[in-house]
Amino acid sequence: MQETHKHLTKTKKTGTYGYYRRIPAAVKGWFPTHTKFLKKSFKTKDFDIAYRMMRKLDARFARLEVISAGQSDGSQDAALSGARLLVEQILWNPAEA
Repeated sequence: MQETHKHLTKTKKTGTYGYYRRIPAAVKGWFPTHTKFLKKSFKTKDFDIAYRMMRKLDARFARLEVISAGQSDGSQDAALSGARLLVEQILWNPAEA
């Protein structure tokens, strides 16, 4: 079974990898500076590193969708503050998140 890399992009000119994804309606409120799409450069030419970074961002999107749907465990306020921290990590430096 072959996995798809639908959010992983590679520039033709420099060969660096990045992330391009439509922001789901459920988590749109967590991305006030982005309208419809999230585009991030991973600043690496190594596929393995870029693939791991893509998987981390996909997992964070999945967690944000669960939190936004109100299906999280524990207090909703704690979940929302945790989700905001995750979004800040995604927006500022996905490599260290």
